[in-house]
Amino acid sequence: MHFIYLDESGDLGLINSPTSHYILAGFSIHHGDWLAFSDLLKSFREEVQTRYGYPADKELHAAELLGGAKSLCGVGRHERLLIARQMIYRLSQCGFIKVFAWIVRKSSVNPLGVVAPCVMRDLDQWARDGAFGVASSCEHKGYFVIHDRTSTPLFKGVPRPLSLIGHPVGQCSREVEMIQVADLIAYAVKQKYSPNGYARSSGVVTLCDKLKPITLGWLEMP
Repeated sequence: MHFIYLDESGDLGLINSPTSHYILAGFSIHHGDWLAFSDLLKSFREEVQTRYGYPADKELHAAELLGGAKSLCGVGRHERLLIARQMIYRLSQCGFIKVFAWIVRKSSVNPLGVVAPCVMRDLDQWARDGAFGVASSCEHKGYFVIHDRTSTPLFKGVPRPLSLIGHPVGQCSREVEMIQVADLIAYAVKQKYSPNGYARSSGVVTLCDKLKPITLGWLEMP
């Protein structure tokens, strides 16, 4: 079985919204690799705390990490950018995960109504094709979806694909480090398609390109 972790970047608003795109992104990991990946994240957070002073138990929230604050937990903006870059690099070296994102340019339609069915369709197809990796050699190619808990249910009313195990579960990102990884992926993709000034000047606009070796695609919705 694969775990799928998802998070959003950009809001769903169509009027007076600061964002032009809505992103839903994340990654897959086989249950057999879950503990190894968890240990990798824990080791990385300990290294970051030792080197930069960023607390290992603080939520790694991309909008804060790469935000405009001069100091966050006593860590300056340049150092926080280095943390994000190093995190992306570590992910790019993990051959046992796959990353992906769906991008919607917001217009008069409901962005979530556009993207949610596509997410379920693509995840189901990837699962059946063995695109997530390890599962291709296993008899069971099912997947379980965990996403950041939001006020708007992400997949309400979306038909359940055959390969989906149970129902998608929303959990608080502050308590689930894997969702924080999905958040960083989503934020990096958003800065590629709808970059702010800092993303352009600092190179964050190309950050998600470093994940190309392990991506199943950044999928733009029409």
